[in-house]
Amino acid sequence: MKTTTFLLVDGDSSTVSAAGRGFLMAPPGTKFKVVENGVEAYQYLRGAGPYSDREAYPIPDFVLVRVGSGQGLDFLGWLREKAPEACRQIPVIILSSCGLSEELERARKLAVSLFLLEPIDWAKFWAHLERADSHAQASTQRARIMDPVGNLSRVP
Repeated sequence: MKTTTFLLVDGDSSTVSAAGRGFLMAPPGTKFKVVENGVEAYQYLRGAGPYSDREAYPIPDFVLVRVGSGQGLDFLGWLREKAPEACRQIPVIILSSCGLSEELERARKLAVSLFLLEPIDWAKFWAHLERADSHAQASTQRARIMDPVGNLSRVP
């Protein structure tokens, strides 16, 4: 079974609680990790301090960042430009309660994969990810057929 790890970067207890309820609907094998702020996320992604055990704190497959105070987008800027190389391409999902056009524009420039307005319909979220995963698996299979030596760097 494939394990997928999500890292939520947010210290707001109501967001963490709502996301925790949403992750109860997640597919089997989904891990949900939470850090309170960008500093902790920085440590987590570097495997530093309390996050040095990669079995307990694996590099996430997705990062969820709640924006609002500006710190979430600042963290995203660090992630895309200065994070360890293995982390720079992690898909990022932005959670926002307002969807301001300047937030959307900055998120787009920082290569955000998905922008969600709260409250989140978690059933739709998981269905969307399942469709995206199915599409990615199909693309990977086509790439393997076209390139039998396994060079999949062209797969989007």
